Amino acid sequence: MPSKSVLWEELTWEQITQLRDRDINLVILPIGATEQHALHLPVGVDTFSATAVAHGVSAQTGIPVLPALPDGCSLGHSKKWAGTLSLRPETLAVIVLEIAEWVASAGFSRLLLLNGHVTNWAPLRCGLENVRHRYPELRIALRFLRSCALR
Repeated sequence: MPSKSVLWEELTWEQITQLRDRDINLVILPIGATEQHALHLPVGVDTFSATAVAHGVSAQTGIPVLPALPDGCSLGHSKKWAGTLSLRPETLAVIVLEIAEWVASAGFSRLLLLNGHVTNWAPLRCGLENVRHRYPELRIALRFLRSCALR
């Protein structure tokens, strides 16, 4: 069992091919947000949380983790506080579709979207449906970080 996270961006294309050829067919995409969280938390906390969980899963399973998407859909956060960077819902959905295209072309057949921010849910769900329509051979799932907590 691996003890270190398998990070896509640290691998060569040959190593990625070897993973695929060893029947590792799943990749994890952590998705967070960059937004204000009052005075007590950094603006990247949603991304940090999703990434940490993805890395932990990878370290236990050997499943590769794609580079995290640090900007989500945070339009509801006020521009009154500096720090928020937001994508429009349709932009986030398209980004998921385009990443899925490359995951499928690399020969992986399953993609897990690991969401760390509440208001990403609807755009990610739309992205998931677009992926299912465009790439029916690719299995895609969406999980919210809070639903992955140990009980």
